[in-house]
Amino acid sequence: MKRGDLLPVVIPGDHGKPRPAVIIQTDGAVGIETLIICMVTSDREEPWSFRVDLPVSTANGLIKPSRIMTDKMFTVKKAKCGKVFGNIGPDALAELNRAIAIITGLAD
Repeated sequence: MKRGDLLPVVIPGDHGKPRPAVIIQTDGAVGIETLIICMVTSDREEPWSFRVDLPVSTANGLIKPSRIMTDKMFTVKKAKCGKVFGNIGPDALAELNRAIAIITGLAD
């Protein structure tokens, strides 16, 4: 598992239903039991600048156009994560970095 990978995650409050998420944690954080992730949604109605669009592609493994919700960051145990099914790629990762800076205030 590495930064930018997509995988199914079970988060508290979702009734045990796996949802897609992208790993945002640095690859240098080895030896810990948790991952920092952002949830992914296929609801693209909200035009917020801190959400990153993801088209359907074989590289990312998504079946619907989606968005990374940087406003929905979680720390989850690796045991609650499924197998990696794709990666967002370098362009979306650069957009993700910008969006995280905006939502956390690091861009202020």
